[in-house]
Amino acid sequence: MHFLLTKSFSFSASHTQDSRIFGHNYILSVTIRSSDESAEAMLQEAVEKNVLAKVHSRDLGHNITQAGLLKSFLEQLAPKLPSMEITSLVLERDARTRTTLLPDKI
Repeated sequence: MHFLLTKSFSFSASHTQDSRIFGHNYILSVTIRSSDESAEAMLQEAVEKNVLAKVHSRDLGHNITQAGLLKSFLEQLAPKLPSMEITSLVLERDARTRTTLLPDKI
């Protein structure tokens, strides 16, 4: 038996675009497919250590896109969660801007 689990995490970060600095409060939601009942704790630890620790309260650089961030997050998370299938990552910057990554099978 498998289940889908979605956990959401928030972080704040800045980026530079056209010589202007922008700060945002982001919400990252990660959905996994797993049969492991301890998946929630493993997902939480993987996201906190491999994503949030690197981006929270940081300058993300120049001309950063949400799609680019999601691809980077997937590259960081997939090796840390070998027993789970990451089915989607969603990055929400504000009520009007949400980007979803639907990864191919890894």
